Amino acid sequence: MSRMAAHAREKLTATLSRIKRDYEDAIESGGTRATHSLIRSKKLIGHLHEFIKSELILNGVNSTKIYPPLGQSGPELKMVGFLKSKNQDICVLPSPPKREVVKDGVLIGEEDQEKVVEPVGYKTKKETEISKQLFVF
Repeated sequence: MSRMAAHAREKLTATLSRIKRDYEDAIESGGTRATHSLIRSKKLIGHLHEFIKSELILNGVNSTKIYPPLGQSGPELKMVGFLKSKNQDICVLPSPPKREVVKDGVLIGEEDQEKVVEPVGYKTKKETEISKQLFVF
């Protein structure tokens, strides 16, 4: 196993340990109610999202293309696909972003668009229309 893969494995193990610890703490401190609250808060899955975004950056993905940016959980980008549209937890924006119209499937004619704050590194942080034709993880 390469040093890079070993380092990623260690970071993933630490991330999973943090999730386990948070979950166990919720059980011990508040039982079912606290556990459900923790899960609904998206804190547990947020640990994995941050791990994935940091690994993307370490593997050469420009951090300004990752959305939501590292350290942030939103807003999520809504993407239109063949059968439905869905908010995505982690996306890598193409460069430059562009608006597209769905050409196939149930949602034919729908535009891949939504008002969002521009990602860090783009021209400004003003509200704008940007594309969601992205690589989804």
